Amino acid sequence: MDILLIIGATILIGGLVWLVSKNKKLVAGTMVASALAASALNPAPIPTITAPENNGYKIGIKNYISTYAADITQEGSLRYEDKQGYIEFTPVSFKAGNRTITTNQVLKAQDQLKWEGIFEGIDIGINEGQRVWQKLIIANSTTVLDLIPTGATEVEIKFLVETNQIIDGWDKSSDFEIIDKVRLGDFSYIEQPVVWDSYSEDVLVTTTDDGEEIYETLTNRQDVRGVFSKQGNQLYFTKYIPSDFLRNAQFPVYTDVDVTYGTSQEFDADEVGMVFVSELDIDKFVVCYYDFDNNDTDCRAGTVLGTTITYGTKKNIDDTPTITNPGKVVCVAKLETDKFLTVWKGGSNTLEAVVATTTGTTINFNPADIDTGFSDNTLGAVATSGNDVCIPLDDNKVAVGYHVGTFSGSSFIATVPSGSGGSTITTGTEVDFGAAGDTRYLAVCKLSTDEGTFAISFEDQGDSDQGKIIIATSTGTTINGFTTPISFATTPDNEVITHCEGLGTDKAVVTWRDQVPTPDDLNARIFTIDDQEVVTFGTEVTLEGSPVDGQLSRSIDSSRFLTVYNDQDSTDDGKSVLSSFSGTTITNGSSETWESGAVSGVLQDHGLSLALISPNKVIICYQLDSGTDDPGHCIIGDVTAVAAAARRIWHTTP
Repeated sequence: MDILLIIGATILIGGLVWLVSKNKKLVAGTMVASALAASALNPAPIPTITAPENNGYKIGIKNYISTYAADITQEGSLRYEDKQGYIEFTPVSFKAGNRTITTNQVLKAQDQLKWEGIFEGIDIGINEGQRVWQKLIIANSTTVLDLIPTGATEVEIKFLVETNQIIDGWDKSSDFEIIDKVRLGDFSYIEQPVVWDSYSEDVLVTTTDDGEEIYETLTNRQDVRGVFSKQGNQLYFTKYIPSDFLRNAQFPVYTDVDVTYGTSQEFDADEVGMVFVSELDIDKFVVCYYDFDNNDTDCRAGTVLGTTITYGTKKNIDDTPTITNPGKVVCVAKLETDKFLTVWKGGSNTLEAVVATTTGTTINFNPADIDTGFSDNTLGAVATSGNDVCIPLDDNKVAVGYHVGTFSGSSFIATVPSGSGGSTITTGTEVDFGAAGDTRYLAVCKLSTDEGTFAISFEDQGDSDQGKIIIATSTGTTINGFTTPISFATTPDNEVITHCEGLGTDKAVVTWRDQVPTPDDLNARIFTIDDQEVVTFGTEVTLEGSPVDGQLSRSIDSSRFLTVYNDQDSTDDGKSVLSSFSGTTITNGSSETWESGAVSGVLQDHGLSLALISPNKVIICYQLDSGTDDPGHCIIGDVTAVAAAARRIWHTTP
């Protein structure tokens, strides 16, 4: 079983964010006095940094140079360099009590930033982001506990250090402990080490009158000591991990990587598009998509163990298309556990839908239950439908928004009876928004269950291509009208691809690509509502400064959301950013690459979808734009648990 431990302080460029919010007063560091400090009567000035914070950071590019030796024991094998200077780390020893293990001479794994077996059963790896550089320890089994003698209180992992940078407040002679974060030269920071394990337990806090169960997710995480020191003529950095933390930990134990992704697994070797994935149960999902090779709509259910996916048999939903580009999936929405609604472009150019259930990974539905008149109007181009266009408001109620043929907008509510036998779909009267030719790239998001409140984000072509939000409440299948559209992005773009995601009652985040300050960069804002009216828009934040094609977000817990996207500046890499928020203020994490090269976006067959399938675990399903078959893949991401308890509402049937 893997164990992941942070072995060195994280280095940040520009000081824009901390990976861990500690709500503490910033203390640069602590000098540990030496009993032999005879020179204290005439101390040399302690080096400090006076340059302003945040200077030099450039959005959308890697802001540092990293260099690695093939042999991990080569001095300076792990090198970080910004435009002012460098710092090098060489792993030296693993010490616990009276046992010291020196570094084995091992070579870097092929095509990975990883050196296996640097100590007995322990690897070292590197995680790189645009502004984050991290060293990781990976102990491959619980035999790490066998390395700790009885009575040993700490494990010490030591690195030889060479640097020409000022470490703010350190005289490079006394022992210097990292507390919170410390500046490294004018442009970088060193973070305090953090360690946590994989323990995560949902504890029931209360049950509301309408049957909603509110759980508190408990996790185990703590700061640990990281100390710079001088021994002889050499500088060192040592991380001290409490032995009791390891002895009592639930393995694996993690470092401060935002999201750790597994290996992608193919769900269809044919060319796919219009990919949508939805949770069905804890660690269970369904992915529905358009099969270009067979011109039909297919779905596959799957289960997840760790980051490994097991797929069920592919189930064809509509194999009798009669129009050009038929059968394209529009959305998938979870209803009750193991029950979902899938919607697609049907043979009459209107929306069709069916309710399906799963037994294990087998999908079941009655073809006679297909609603061939799910929508009243003919459908606009599905390729420009944006992201989520149907969102569950509760276990048997779904809000739908779509483009009518001339790019006007229409919305309605659909309900399904509860229980495994409930497959009859009832739809309410459609309510239009946006004149002909006005609405593109829309998405629907839930704001409140009690009042059936939802929002629709879209590009308004009739008003200088502004990005806008409208809000509605609903009673049963009746929409109680929409608010006047409110602009969240006023810069003309011509392709404001929007997405919105609920962040709890009466709060949501809207993401979009924009033209300013960088063409097609990725931005986000949080908004809150009161009595159906937008009350507050937070400050616009840039999540990715380079061009993107398509994006969507999912709420992770009460203080974080994850955004995935196609980075066009990085040969269409699939990337993600984990952002935290307080009120309407967004703080970005670092970008993580989950697929190198050729991930399809919204404008490329809508080949990208994201779902939360359990606390702190997501699934991304996408079209791998390989240039030949363009197959469908899914990948699992484990999201770092928060340091403090987080709350998330899970719905149950009263």
